Amino acid sequence: MVGAPLWRMLEGQTIQEQYHLEEFLGAGGYGGVFRTTEVIRDRVIRQVAVKLICIDDVDRQ
Repeated sequence: MVGAPLWRMLEGQTIQEQYHLEEFLGAGGYGGVFRTTEVIRDRVIRQVAVKLICIDDVDRQ
């Protein structure tokens, strides 16, 4: 499992030019969860939670 400090490094990053990872909320067995702002064409659409899955951990099971 990837530790919280590594997940925190993703704060401030943008995924698929649409989801801005605002705040790391926590991590579990398969990934990390972030409070995220969804932006389309420079317009804020909504606040959502995004869970990023750690592929290395899934492959081992």
